Amino acid sequence: MTDTTPSSPHTDFPAAVCPFVGLSTDPGSLLAYPSRENLCLNCRPPVSPVFSHQKQFCLTAEHTSCAAYSSGVLPLDARPPDEPVRRQFPWRRFGQVVFWGVVLAGLAVAAIFVFQSLLAQQPALPALAEPVASSTNGINSQTSSQPESTPISSTATVAPTATFTPEPTATVTQPPVLRRLYMPIGPEGRQFVAHRIVDGDNIERLLEQYGTSLEALQAINLRLPLPIWINYIAIFPYQTTDVTGVPYLTAVEVTGESISIDDLAARLETDAALLRSLNDCPEGCLLLQGDWVIAPREP
Repeated sequence: MTDTTPSSPHTDFPAAVCPFVGLSTDPGSLLAYPSRENLCLNCRPPVSPVFSHQKQFCLTAEHTSCAAYSSGVLPLDARPPDEPVRRQFPWRRFGQVVFWGVVLAGLAVAAIFVFQSLLAQQPALPALAEPVASSTNGINSQTSSQPESTPISSTATVAPTATFTPEPTATVTQPPVLRRLYMPIGPEGRQFVAHRIVDGDNIERLLEQYGTSLEALQAINLRLPLPIWINYIAIFPYQTTDVTGVPYLTAVEVTGESISIDDLAARLETDAALLRSLNDCPEGCLLLQGDWVIAPREP
């Protein structure tokens, strides 16, 4: 019997670790302890399970019993509060729509067939009567049932000329870029990470993980509390300690419908060019529901 268990990309950890767990910056690596940096890469989009789920499944041999291991859908109780729930496709409603669509199409076909049958049963028009000869005062005259001929117009009817309508060219749409917590956002060499502090986080470990310093962290986070509170969203410089010229920053979540970067700048009353630059987002680019945006913050 062929073994269908996926091979683990984690060569530095025991085989008991789930092969779908990895880091956003390095899918082939993971942290050997429960952390928000451990993402379930079998889910779309990737999501970090809660610590209790990681302890029970992700980092143990019990990972094969996890629903996300086989279906790619993480249970609701295993998702952190800030992550959206993947909805299942409504197959039952889809089947009902298909059924009634077939019924209506059948009724339309039947109506067309009945209409054509009624037209075929109409009686044929009677033939024109032959001219009848009659005599009035010795003068023969003929009465014809044919209508009098109508004069032919001298105006020529011009046949319509064919016109060429060019086919629309296909528009190439760029795939949307995911902007999430714990992921680097911005242009290469000047990126930032919005990190929500959770129980178990260590500031020294986070600074080492994101490759920055405490001074740079305090320089771009207005009145950063130390120690940092749980659920506080801090903006970390990514792989740099040089934040010269960078204003105070904050993280903004897109909670409603999709919105363009320029419309969001207008709502935040901030400079659109600066907002596009911080998020590596061209003019008019679309932000999706659930995206996180790095925005300047007034002191």
